[in-house]
Amino acid sequence: PALFNFYYGAVLAEWRRRAPPDITIRFAVDGRLSATDRSFRARDRTPIGDATYADDTACLASSWENIKGRWHAYTDVAGCFGLTVSIRKCRHLVAGRDDTDGWLLAADAQRQDSLAPWVRVERVDDFCELGSTVQADGGWHKEVAARLRSAGCAWARLKPVLFISPVIGPRMKYRLFDVFILSRLLYCAELWRVPWQELRRLQRFHDRCLRALVGLTRWKMWQRGVSDARVRELLGA
Repeated sequence: PALFNFYYGAVLAEWRRRAPPDITIRFAVDGRLSATDRSFRARDRTPIGDATYADDTACLASSWENIKGRWHAYTDVAGCFGLTVSIRKCRHLVAGRDDTDGWLLAADAQRQDSLAPWVRVERVDDFCELGSTVQADGGWHKEVAARLRSAGCAWARLKPVLFISPVIGPRMKYRLFDVFILSRLLYCAELWRVPWQELRRLQRFHDRCLRALVGLTRWKMWQRGVSDARVRELLGA
C-alpha cells in the first residue's frame, strides 16, 4: 500500500499540473495558530480540485466543460503511468446550476473524435465520500441521519457492557462515551454548517445518552428536579 500511495501521488501531482483546479475556497484558522506560527495566516484561500482516498478520486470543478477537461487530463496521465480508469464505475453529482450535456464522457481520452466510444455517466443526488454523505442540494439531512445510525448502533452494542455497568463510574462512562460514540457522531463536525433542525436531532440523541449514563429518564429527572446541566455536571461533560 505504501508503494502504491507514492506511485499514485505522482499520478495526482502530474494531473494537477496539467489541469489546475478552478475552485477556490476561503478559510480561517484559529488565532492561536497564526500567533505562534507565521506559516498559518488568520485568513487565506486555496485552490481545490479533487478529494482522494487511496485510489478513489473525486474530481471537482465549477462547470461541466471544466470537468470534461480535467477528466481527459486524468485519463491521459493515468494511461502514461500504466493505470486504467473505469468510467462505468464513475458517478456524477451536480450542485447548483446544471450545465451538463447529457453527462457523456469519452471512454478513451486518446480518441476524443466522433468515432471514439462515449459512455453515459450515472447521475446521483448524493454519494458517500470519506465517510460523509454529500447531497446535490447542499442539505445535511442524509448525513446527520447516517451519523445517528452509526452512533446509535455503537451505543446499542456497548450500552449493556459499558454504559449501564454499575462497576464503572459516571465520569469514566462519559470518557468511554466520548471515545466510542461521539467520535462516530461528530467526526469532522467542525467543518459542518448544519441548520438548527439537524442540530436539534443531534442534541436530542446526545442528551438521551447522557441521561442513560447516570441512570435517569426524563420522568425521573422531572420527579427529582434534576436539570440537564446537573447531569452534565455529574458526568464532567
